[in-house]
Amino acid sequence: MMTRPLLMRNIAFPVALAATVLALVLAGCAREKSPSPEEASLAYLAQNDGYWKAWVSDVDGEGARLLTKDELDVSRISWFPGGRELLVNFQDGRLFRVDVASGERTVIQTQMPGIQDAVISPDGKRIAFSYGVNESTYDNDVWMLDMASGEHAKLTSTPGLQHDPAWSADGEWLYFLSGMGGQFHDIWRLKLSDRSMEQVTVNELYHFDLSLRDDGTIAYSGNRNGNYDLWLRHPGGESEALTNDVALDARPAWSADGRSLIFESTREGGLDLWKLDIDTRQIARLTKTPDGARMPVVAVHGANE
Repeated sequence: MMTRPLLMRNIAFPVALAATVLALVLAGCAREKSPSPEEASLAYLAQNDGYWKAWVSDVDGEGARLLTKDELDVSRISWFPGGRELLVNFQDGRLFRVDVASGERTVIQTQMPGIQDAVISPDGKRIAFSYGVNESTYDNDVWMLDMASGEHAKLTSTPGLQHDPAWSADGEWLYFLSGMGGQFHDIWRLKLSDRSMEQVTVNELYHFDLSLRDDGTIAYSGNRNGNYDLWLRHPGGESEALTNDVALDARPAWSADGRSLIFESTREGGLDLWKLDIDTRQIARLTKTPDGARMPVVAVHGANE
């Protein structure tokens, strides 16, 4: 009878020790602000020392961390499959593959100076981009770079400006914007298997900032109602306005579950990131930066890794 309390004390001590160790581990995790690759679901551009630089954070904008520190503007970013690396396109046209955890980067060799709008494919094997052979910003075409071979392929040969490519989720279609500099800037798509093209919108004023959901729904910024608001283009062809605000709403990016959009907006003065729930239409602010944040992109963790 006297041995039972001693046995209970012997059991209680390691249990208490384990609980203490677990509490310390959890406290350390709570103090850690910089996201790990698994947590770095959101990347975006924000001003730092007068330049637009790449940042990473969790999906709600918490724990933001500076990723690029060059004294040069970043013009475009996109996630490699798995959410561990970013494709970074600098304003001078250079391309880098940047590890989110370490910040280490690898240059992507290309023989084409001045590449813009670079976005990685869902399988991580191809890069679509916009490129012009002369100095005019209204004479660009859409191209593709094969990561393994280094070969470039010109996908469009259309007069005017062809730019801002966006991949379908299956990588079989490439959507892009096309305009001649007038009052219309429409959405087109190109089937990569046979290079056939389809015009998705016709003379519906300006469209910008395409983002494709897995089911083919297109989110974009458009001015059909007079202001630049967020819109959806459903697979059946119907268009639907999501916002109606005098401020700029632009650069929508689908969440990993496809139920919300993260976008840039000036609805409270400065340019910052916001989140829109598609079902409820509730909008919440994610960032409050001193000099602006824009161009959000969301990682899909583990996809096609």
